[in-house]
Amino acid sequence: MILLSTGIVAGYAGTRLLKKMTDKFLNEFEKIRKDMGEEKENSENLSSGIGLATLALSKTAKGPQEADFVALANSAIPKLEKALVHSSSSTPVAIFLARLYRWLQKLPDAIRVLEFAVDKRKAEGKTQDREDAIIFFNLACYYNMQSREGIDPLRADLKKKARAAFAASVSVCPEFEADIKTDADLKDLHDE
Repeated sequence: MILLSTGIVAGYAGTRLLKKMTDKFLNEFEKIRKDMGEEKENSENLSSGIGLATLALSKTAKGPQEADFVALANSAIPKLEKALVHSSSSTPVAIFLARLYRWLQKLPDAIRVLEFAVDKRKAEGKTQDREDAIIFFNLACYYNMQSREGIDPLRADLKKKARAAFAASVSVCPEFEADIKTDADLKDLHDE
């Protein structure tokens, strides 16, 4: 899970690292697929979505906006959205799906997915743990990135949400605190 969270938070460019990350995702998703049990449609959505998304990831060596990546990612997204709603372990699906949206430059959708995952975990009565910290960390990144693009009145609100999400992440996993100084998606929050 550490490799998964680090890969999501920092992103990977190298082929070897990308393969390791993809393998880790596939292992996580296999566990989720088994948890879905007899729900064949949900399991098929997850498996198909993961397959398409894995193919999309293999195209990122040429750049995340390359046509093959965009087409494959857009094919994977509806399947992963359905799997997210029905998965009992939604964090890996949410992180992966949000990452696809980020690469497609659809930050509001990435934020929506992660907010859904937070709400779902709360509704299921799950105790806050490392999964929540990872979700909150990614939310902080995406809120902050979105604030860079926003108009002034909204920018302040997004920065406030980024700081709150980062604080929530650190409250569960204090080791994430140092990342605000080095993570490109958060560094300007630290510098302000």
